[in-house]
Amino acid sequence: MARLSVIRRNQTNGWSLLPFLCWSLSLWKMLLLSPVVESFSDALLLGRQRSGGGSSGAFSSSALSSSEDCTTGTMNVVDEGAINSHTNSRRAAIGRLVGSTAVAACAGIGLSPSLAAAASSDTDSVTKQTNLSEEELLAIVVEKDLVANQFLVSGRLTRSIYDEACVFTDEIDTYTLDKWITGTSRLFDANRSRVTLVPGSATISKSDGSLSFRFYEYLCFNIPFVKPITYLSGKLVLERSPSTGLITSYKEIWDQDVNTVVSQNSKLFTSGLSNDSLDADLETFGAKMESLFD
Repeated sequence: MARLSVIRRNQTNGWSLLPFLCWSLSLWKMLLLSPVVESFSDALLLGRQRSGGGSSGAFSSSALSSSEDCTTGTMNVVDEGAINSHTNSRRAAIGRLVGSTAVAACAGIGLSPSLAAAASSDTDSVTKQTNLSEEELLAIVVEKDLVANQFLVSGRLTRSIYDEACVFTDEIDTYTLDKWITGTSRLFDANRSRVTLVPGSATISKSDGSLSFRFYEYLCFNIPFVKPITYLSGKLVLERSPSTGLITSYKEIWDQDVNTVVSQNSKLFTSGLSNDSLDADLETFGAKMESLFD
């Protein structure tokens, strides 16, 4: 099994930042820990659990060697071990970026109760909106959930248009509806994350009624001080039941592989970066990605 190696060096005086990081995150845990707080590692593993499957993977079987420029927030990561494509997932595999500074340095970090309650997705009794027209579905998914609620980074989706048995799939793993909502809302800082719709990309298939659109986004992880951010782009396909019109399948397809997202499209210590600068970087990244599809 590969060894997890994390080295942090201050560019000014050469001192290691790892002890300070451990102390800071330990203090955060001590301040926030309560009986209802779940560990950060558990949040990262939400959605990884397949029926009958284990939870080993991102932090136990992959090795990372990384270095960052603390003044610019940039990060370079070298993968020293093979990526297990059957156990890593979007929220776990990309959590390797987080794990290299937080989980590996100080395991068992807690999440605040406010984050645990962040999934405002109509979780109680829901009256399903069946057989919506194309215009109605587009208005809810694109205008409300994506543009207004930023559901890919916040978990705030309109539950009434989803079948309760809907399967959520990313590049590698599969989630239930509840686990996707909970995992997304807990793992990402919605106020420091953003997803953008590629103009004109939202379409509904005439053959099967599925809805799809292209997007690009940056994701800020809920880790104080470090605030890791990663950029990615891709396509989302939502399939519908022919009888009810409810969404039965959510499939997220990235343009980049996990290693590229973690090693080339990521930043650390981003608290000093304004949202405007992050948005500008996202627009540049998005334009570059979309030029590949013109």
